[in-house]
Amino acid sequence: MDNWRIWLSYSGTCFSGFQKQHKRPSVQKEIEQAFFFILGYIPSLHVAARTDAGVHAIGQVISCKFKSRFTNKSLQSAISHFLIPEITVYRIDKMPLIFHARNHAIGKLYTYKILQKNILLAQKKIFFPFKLDPYKMRIASRYLVGEHDFSSFRSKSCSSNSPNRLIWKISIGIQQSKAFQNTSFNSRNFSPQEINIKILGNAFCHNMVRIIIGTIIKVGSGKINPEQLKKILNEKSRNFSNVTSPASGLYLEEVFYPDTIKNAFLPNWAILPKGNIG
Repeated sequence: MDNWRIWLSYSGTCFSGFQKQHKRPSVQKEIEQAFFFILGYIPSLHVAARTDAGVHAIGQVISCKFKSRFTNKSLQSAISHFLIPEITVYRIDKMPLIFHARNHAIGKLYTYKILQKNILLAQKKIFFPFKLDPYKMRIASRYLVGEHDFSSFRSKSCSSNSPNRLIWKISIGIQQSKAFQNTSFNSRNFSPQEINIKILGNAFCHNMVRIIIGTIIKVGSGKINPEQLKKILNEKSRNFSNVTSPASGLYLEEVFYPDTIKNAFLPNWAILPKGNIG
């Protein structure tokens, strides 16, 4: 019996989410169908993050066990042959039998893409033509870094036993059009082409990233001030953060494990679980 770690990317636009749903397209259904053609049966799949409808993935991970003579490369080729173009398998590792894609993940990185200009470029991003202040957004995001009770930033249907999560880093990057390359980002005249918000944490509650992003956008648009985000966090109630950003701008960029966490560029104070897989 071999245990496989499979890395994949996909466009979430045409799927109802990763998880299989009755009579609705899903990433899981497409992968299971590929395995059925290869093996003649469907192995049990474990996914690192169950992305919602419309959410994209650059670095999703699944694990599964089955007996075969495949090498990493031959299995990658076989699965890819039966997948639709919206899903790509780009790496496969053979892991110890104890490995589990979800249980052994120690960090996840999400990116949210906000387009400010040129709606023609808005595929797989959200188009937000109103002025946003990246400087205020950065100030607000600092209140969320660290370990907190994120009850205010998870959906009311979240089934997680605990709302406590650890956010290591939130970065807000800006991509300027050529007309604004010499303009200070906190200037009144600043108008970025695109704003990318990256959130790196150990784990996330249901809809937590999209609720955080929606609240940070409210700060950037001037509807609330940065200090109010700290108050919302301390209230520990979803009633104080009643906005969820659209799924189309969200990407699961990478899932980190003990053998890949060195690529995460963590802050010096980050504390990680001890030990290796297997």
